[in-house]
Amino acid sequence: MPQSASHRLMVGILLLASSCLFGRYTAAVSDDFARGASPEIALEATAAKVEQWRIRLENRPGGAIAVSSDRGAAWERVGTVAHPATAVNEMGYTASKWAADGSVAATAVNAVHIKVRHNTAKDRGVVFSILPRIPSESHVGGQTTTSVGIDTDVAAGTGIFGSLAPVVGNPVYLETAIHGPVGHPVSFGESSRNSTMKMGPAGSWGPPEQAAPATTGGPTGRIFEAYGQLTPLPRDHIPDVGDVFVIVVERSIRPPLSAVFENKFGGIVYLEYLDGQRRAVGAVLRPVLGVGRFPGTAYAAVGRIRANHCGVIDISTSPYGEVGGFQIVPKGHAGSPETHYVRTETQWMVIGPLNALDPSWEGVPPFFSSFLGPYFSSKDLTAGDWLDRYLGRVRVDVRLNGGPWERMPAYSLDPRAALPAGARTALGKVTHIRIHFPLRL
Repeated sequence: MPQSASHRLMVGILLLASSCLFGRYTAAVSDDFARGASPEIALEATAAKVEQWRIRLENRPGGAIAVSSDRGAAWERVGTVAHPATAVNEMGYTASKWAADGSVAATAVNAVHIKVRHNTAKDRGVVFSILPRIPSESHVGGQTTTSVGIDTDVAAGTGIFGSLAPVVGNPVYLETAIHGPVGHPVSFGESSRNSTMKMGPAGSWGPPEQAAPATTGGPTGRIFEAYGQLTPLPRDHIPDVGDVFVIVVERSIRPPLSAVFENKFGGIVYLEYLDGQRRAVGAVLRPVLGVGRFPGTAYAAVGRIRANHCGVIDISTSPYGEVGGFQIVPKGHAGSPETHYVRTETQWMVIGPLNALDPSWEGVPPFFSSFLGPYFSSKDLTAGDWLDRYLGRVRVDVRLNGGPWERMPAYSLDPRAALPAGARTALGKVTHIRIHFPLRL
């Protein structure tokens, strides 16, 4: 049989089986479905969280982007704002509606989306974005400046779009300026791009050894720290020049070691822990067989997370600078009118709870909130804090034809050309997929 014919036969069998099995989970194309944690993932959905670091952005041209790993006592500048946001997008992507108000709705190598509130009339999230620097000569196109995005000079796939990225569900705060002891506004220093400063006793600037720890409140309360008073992002807020946004990056105190997906119809989804525990938590309703042209994968290496939001895990199969990947989506979102292609193409795995009557997992930990991000850098193992960086990585490996675990096979596509026939069955030998969760605390 010619190769093209065999490809068509395999795809046809997949789509036929999908209509039989997946159909019982998604009886109608609709966004109206039950959503929440099934009993098997209740532990992950309710796990206590601990602050890992904070991201602070001054929404003005030349504004500092800084990160603190000690609750705001010391800050390291990691970038600069090139163009501020001055508006919101009232019609965010479908999955943004499942994020909590005033939180990170999506994290990726090429964007961080913030949900301000829910647009009830249109049933969409109201969002604005934080965007990396993407060269205009990039083969996937340069960054377009809009009023709903904070453009930065941080390269895609690095810094706050890489190893310092937030996770879905992290709270976002608006900082209210305070005044220092001599009456001048406390502001991040402009003299050094990589400066680190701490607030000393009695509110004066002092060397690190004199720094006083910040005082923090709960996620729904106010937080007081070196720069000012932080309050939850107001639901009616529209970004304005001069705003200061702070994202508190929190993660579970007990993350899984890994998640294993049996890549077949009716396959089991397992969570594995450091203590050897292995729990069946879900089912594969439709396996992934193909590779697609997801543009952001150009900024993520093979076997890395490109993006995570309330309705997707996007995984790269292409080397940095090239395009190729696949996605894992929850059963409800797979039945959305916006994602009709999930039901007709092969580049998506669909997962859900073990019990078909349990709610779908949109916006629910550990797969679609709170745990995953684009954490990886090629410089991790040569850095001074290499162990911390290594434990903070997220990576994906596979088993081919039931064999031993190995690296994700590389598969790239030309973003300008028609999808080749082989792309729809590029992952045909993948029988298991494993996501390694970040362990850094």
